[in-house]
Amino acid sequence: MGAIDVVTIERERPRLVALAYRMLGSVAEAEDVVQDALVRFAALDAAELRNPAAMLTTIVTRLAINVLGSARVRRETYEGPWLPEPVATPMELDPGSISMAFMVLLESLSPNERAAFVLSKVFDATHEEIAGILGIEVAASRQLVHRARAHIDARKPRFRPAPEVHAKLVTEFLTACSLGDVGRLGRVLAADVVARVDHGGKAQAARRLLEGVDHVSRFLLGLVAKMAGAAASIEVAAINGGPAVLIAVAGVLVSVFTFETDGDRVCEINIIRNPDKLAGLAAARGLAVEPGRQTAGG
Repeated sequence: MGAIDVVTIERERPRLVALAYRMLGSVAEAEDVVQDALVRFAALDAAELRNPAAMLTTIVTRLAINVLGSARVRRETYEGPWLPEPVATPMELDPGSISMAFMVLLESLSPNERAAFVLSKVFDATHEEIAGILGIEVAASRQLVHRARAHIDARKPRFRPAPEVHAKLVTEFLTACSLGDVGRLGRVLAADVVARVDHGGKAQAARRLLEGVDHVSRFLLGLVAKMAGAAASIEVAAINGGPAVLIAVAGVLVSVFTFETDGDRVCEINIIRNPDKLAGLAAARGLAVEPGRQTAGG
């Protein structure tokens, strides 16, 4: 591989991992796909490559579509709610492009719809580029993006608050929980709030979707009471494009909370407790996860 190809790879790698993560919801799988793509890219004839970045995007997208097919089969038997692997992100990143709620919505699309939508709306690819990447006609690309957009728009929140408002609501939520103040917590949560816990059968957690202030409040305050008894440490960090709460006990990362808000209340809480999905964040912070669970799963 020539020197220009090495430069291209190093420049493009973060974008390629970001693309693969949005396709797969797993950092480990995204990195594997990108590494596989780089190996395949290296075997190509450099003299025939007019646009190395575009070729890399094509290879990564097609590999991710293949991996997503088998991943969707695994998720059909996944124990409890499935959530993407949480990733640390800079606060200035557009939260709508990587939030847990958005990633969950992407799960409802077909692999080709997901690829077309992500390429178009997140990475600004044209329909001509998408058609080339997916090996389809331009008209088919337009149809894929249109169907995906209609599906996403019908389910996404109608209003997204400013980052500072979102952060303030998360802080108020955390304060209410730490005080064990039922009334204060009730005023932070929307009447139709939902909470889901990704445990994968590997951590103690609610086994179903929780809905409504009463159910969600009781669950959260019970969880906080257990954490208090275990002398847990709490950290607020930028995860998936917004402020999240990380909880560790005795140097072991046990939970990550991410939030969706409407500007007035917290309307969705996503909690990742599956230790397989916490390994990356834990390692970056010098923390551990439960013994024997070191790879991202699901």
